[in-house]
Amino acid sequence: LTLCNSKKKSIGATREYWDTNHDASNYYTRTYGVKKGQTYYFKVEAAAGVKIKTAVKAVSKKYTSQKKAKSLKAKTTVGGVIIANDKTADWYKISVPANKRVKITIAAKTNGDDDKTGIKATLMKSNGKAFKTNAYCYASVVTKSDWCKYLRKDQYGNQYGISDKKGTYYIKVERLNKSSNGYYTLKWQTY
Repeated sequence: LTLCNSKKKSIGATREYWDTNHDASNYYTRTYGVKKGQTYYFKVEAAAGVKIKTAVKAVSKKYTSQKKAKSLKAKTTVGGVIIANDKTADWYKISVPANKRVKITIAAKTNGDDDKTGIKATLMKSNGKAFKTNAYCYASVVTKSDWCKYLRKDQYGNQYGISDKKGTYYIKVERLNKSSNGYYTLKWQTY
């Protein structure tokens, strides 16, 4: 199965493979992020009969830049969509109230048969730039859910939380690679 645009050109993970020897639903279900009003095609190659069933869930996409970032309280779960063939990211603003470390949890329903077509969450500094070490985590149809303890090491090898100082930070959610798309949930907390 391959997701294609209105010109029947591949825009998702190519040749996703289903194996009927598995019981887990992730071997039979894929989630795609698509735009309202657009035409999409599925290219199907099969060795036997195939039945395809679709369902649509509307999700708004409002927080597409750092300036438009949605304020997100600790331990609150939000959901969003990453659109196929679209570089637009979702932005969230977090306020760390004390000198504590940050843990981000992301879960995703995506397309693709491996963890290379996942959805990525990156912790950003208040200036919108990513931290250089251990800056992101991701989830996909394979990894299901991931969480990040953002850590940095000092000159002696001791680890500290990247956001160990109180202040405003951002979380940028985007496709892991150009084939990635789908639905995600995200939350953060201090520890």
